[in-house]
Amino acid sequence: MTANDIISRAEILVEEEYASTDWKGFMEGVLRDLTPSAKILKDEDITVTISSGEATMTISSTLPNLYELVDVSFLPTGGRNRPLRRIAPTDSVSVGWSRMENDTIHLRNLPWTAGTATVKYYENLSMTASTVTTGDYTFNLPAQHHEVLLLGVCAYAMQKEEELDRKSDFYAEYMMGKRKMMAERTAEIEPWNRQYVAQIKVGEA
Repeated sequence: MTANDIISRAEILVEEEYASTDWKGFMEGVLRDLTPSAKILKDEDITVTISSGEATMTISSTLPNLYELVDVSFLPTGGRNRPLRRIAPTDSVSVGWSRMENDTIHLRNLPWTAGTATVKYYENLSMTASTVTTGDYTFNLPAQHHEVLLLGVCAYAMQKEEELDRKSDFYAEYMMGKRKMMAERTAEIEPWNRQYVAQIKVGEA
């Protein structure tokens, strides 16, 4: 579904009409809430400049949609890809990487002179202007989970609703869908955490 599809269906479900900017705000709020559960894994190759064995990457410019760093590896020029381990920012001896508070990823003690870093990360869920329909938006959330987004938008739209039962129903359905999505995404993207999937489905994790 696109943003316009979500709005059309939500208007019918909640029996309310809002301005398009309000609907967009609801969707952005739900996307922020779903980001940790969606686990949208991406990787980005970044050519870095190495000086005295060290290099930095500015997150806001090279990885503007980053939610959580997962892993960093390095491909030396003419060599093979090497995994780097995460190290403490104060570790001045080990070969590895650390995320610094000043918006940078710091590569330290690299034994190479040039190459490309590959950063694996979970990205924020977001809306992107449609290339098909002017004024519409698409999402970087897999299509099979768009129903969860719809339920979340309905729950947001019902926040001021005086009928508590209807408001509670939408919120409960949204939370159930969110847990189901998180369980499915965890099983697919983080198979080493599959032992927690059953707990996620019943809301224990």
